[in-house]
Formats: sequence, C-alpha cells, structure tokens
Amino acid sequence: MDKLLKLNDIFSNLSGYAKKHKLKIRNVKNGLTLEDVMLYKMMIIEKNKTKQGVTNNINYENIKESKKKKHRTLFYKKEKHLSLPFFQNICDDVFKLCIDVCSIDFNNLVPIYTDGTVTHSKINNKSGELELSTNMGYTIGSQNIPLDLTYNGPKRNSEIANLMSYIKEHKLKNVFFVCDRAYFSYKLFKFIEDEDLSFIIRIKRDSLISKKDQAKIDKSSNSKLIKEISLVSRIVTYETNGYKIVSTTKGTRKIKIKSTIELITNLIEKDVDGNYIFTDADILAQYKMRWNVEIFFKFVKKCFKFEAQNESSCDENEKNNKCILILTYICNMISFLYTKEHNIQKEIIGDKRKKTKTKNCVTRVQSINQSQLIDGIFSKLLPYLVKGELTIEILNNFVSNYVIIVVNEDGRSFERVCISPFKKWYIKQYAIRYQWSKIIDAIENDTISKLNKNLKLIANNVLKIIKLNAKND
Repeated sequence: MDKLLKLNDIFSNLSGYAKKHKLKIRNVKNGLTLEDVMLYKMMIIEKNKTKQGVTNNINYENIKESKKKKHRTLFYKKEKHLSLPFFQNICDDVFKLCIDVCSIDFNNLVPIYTDGTVTHSKINNKSGELELSTNMGYTIGSQNIPLDLTYNGPKRNSEIANLMSYIKEHKLKNVFFVCDRAYFSYKLFKFIEDEDLSFIIRIKRDSLISKKDQAKIDKSSNSKLIKEISLVSRIVTYETNGYKIVSTTKGTRKIKIKSTIELITNLIEKDVDGNYIFTDADILAQYKMRWNVEIFFKFVKKCFKFEAQNESSCDENEKNNKCILILTYICNMISFLYTKEHNIQKEIIGDKRKKTKTKNCVTRVQSINQSQLIDGIFSKLLPYLVKGELTIEILNNFVSNYVIIVVNEDGRSFERVCISPFKKWYIKQYAIRYQWSKIIDAIENDTISKLNKNLKLIANNVLKIIKLNAKND
C-alpha cells in the first residue's frame, strides 16, 4: 500500500492546482479552506447524500479543530469557483498514478471498451418535460480501469459522433476500440481506419458487409465504403448456446437459445512472418471483455449521483464525472494492491455447496466488493485524502475493515429485472415477458405465422432447437 501515499503529493498541492488555473479562493482566517471546499465536492457526489448532510459532517469535524460552523450555501457557492480544468488536472494526475500502480503499459496495444448510457438531466430545465443526456464510458484492461467518463449533453442517439469526436480531441494512438452493434457504422469503420487505429465491433443482423451480396452492395449508398472496409477488415463468426429463464403467465420456462454472432475487425490475424497476432479466439475473448464497461456503468449508478444529473450546466455535470473518476481510480488501486499483496486468485476450483445435490467441481470467481470499498472511502478515507494526510497505519486499518472478498460461481446469470417502478428495466421486464408469452403460445398452438417478423424469427429458431433435441433423443 506504500504506493498510495503518492496521493498525498497530489492532494497536498491543491493550492498549486488552484494557482495554475487562476482560481479566486480566499483563505480567510477561520473561514472555508480550499481543502474544505474540495472535500464538500467529493462527498456530495455520493448517492443519497444531501448538501445539508455533507455540510453537517464537515462542520462536525471542523468544530473539533475550533473552527466556526459554516452554512451549507457558503460551501455551495465556494465550490462553484472550482473550474472544470482544475478537476481535470487532478483527475489526470490520479489516473497517471493509477496506471503506474496497476502496471498498464500503453506501449503495447491497449483495448478500450466503449459504450454510452443515458441519464436524467436538467440542462434546459423545461417544466413538465423529461430531459435525457448521454454519457460516454471508456474502460481499459482486465482490471476495468476507466479511461474516461464524459458528459455529452442532452443529445440522444449520438454515441457514434461522440466517439469520433473523442478520438479527434485526444489523438489516441496504439489502441483499439471494442464496441457493441450500436456502433455498427461504415463511416465509423472508415474513420477509425484513417486514424490508424483498430476496432472490434459486433455486426448488425442482415448487414451487407457480412452477407457479401455483390448485387445489393452495388445498389447501396454505402457501396464505396463497404468495398474499402472489406479490403482492410475480416469477419469473425461464432455460435453461442445458452439458456434464457423466462417468466410467463403460465409460470417460469427455461428456453435453450442458440444464436450466431458476427464481429468485424481490422486487427491483423498474422504478421508478415506468419506468426499469429490476433486469432479468432483472441477477437472473441476481447469482445467478451467489453462487458467491463457495462459493469463500470452499473458501479457508478449504484454508488454515485449519476443516474440523475441535476446540475444546471454541462460543465458542472462534467466536474461531477471527474470526481467520480478520481474516486474510482483510488478504488482500483486499493483493489489491485490488495489482490497482489494477498495473492488473491481470480478463479478457484471447488465443490458446490453442501445443500446442492451434485458435488461436481465448479469454477468460482473471487472479487473485491466495490460497493463496500467506495462506501468506506466516502465515510473514512476522504478527509485524510483531501488534506494529504494518508499514512500506512490509516491505509492498513481501512483495508482490514473495508476490503471484503466476494466469491461467486462463474457464469451465474439471472433474469434482468428491476423492482423500482417505471425505471427502464421495470418496464422492459414486462415487455420481454409478454413477447416470450406470445412466442411460447404460438409454438404450442402452431400459430407462428401470425407473429410479427421479429418474434417469428425467434420462434422459428426455438422450434429448430426443439426439433433437433427431439431427433437426438
């Protein structure tokens, strides 16, 4: 944990960052210090925390040091003087430390797992209207370290444009992007290729580039792009077999699902000497790692004020995102160092629990409970961190109490539902349940032809599997 003491060098220099960005923060005797304002900003982003609650906590600690009690509006007004470049500068330095601690080597080709998510916002603040904004997440490495979390304003369906702008702005080199099929765009493929970068992106169903129907390609408005991309890319195809647990009006059904997934990439399979660089198996493994960015979004939505971004300006929301990144980097560093020092194996082999009937050996995955860790950072570590007063004793005491190892069976999955009314997956679970009820009824009553084309395709695939299983039996 010694490496974490370098955080003191960053946070003990807050006045240096403020001077660099010409911030007007007066340090009046017995008044609010820059450390108090920074602590307030870092604490206020915790989910379910109120301005008054954070102010009470800071005042309680300050009174111990014979400082006067301050009103919450004073904290709020002072915090607004801290500019976005101020937070960006601190975030960049903490990121560099995180990269050093977690041994991420940018000299090698680095994957960037990319996706966007939608949050509620109040930029335009129109009464009676629901405003939604897009945030882009970029994570790197198997440790799921966020490269960036950007607020892109109240624009929907702009993720491809946001990614292209991000690449232009940051002039990234020696990286490749791994994205889902929402990023399937011939213009994006061409843009990434022109920037001398690489990509792995899932292909949309019935796309021209995978069907290779020359007549249809010639008629397409994207025919020139398709032909250019085909020359520098390859398609990787694999089949997935799994089960989907579906709740219907007739009870819970377990349905076997078989599907074909196609990925397009411009990563080279072999070098000039015939040595393998990126095999089809490597491409598939990298695409599976794309789920890291989804886990990152789940983490920030659970632990921070991220789902509802209530600030009135884009810069204020971006400042919150930088604070989220700073705390996430600290969380990543503690997890990495603890795992390394205690030789925690990610995967272990062991018997199932005694209460299960089978005693087959299963793979179980060990991980650190990130929610408990970030909760401890908010409640115990932040005051020492912001003041630059971390010590080995403080860190060891913190780690012994807040680092919790969680063990789960590998490959566990559950139906994706939500118990909070009117949230996205609360509504979707009923829509999905209704769709599968229609599919099952159509198969049982031989009325597949009456379904719409999307449900008919799924029903026919399920029916093929049923017939295949019956033939094998």
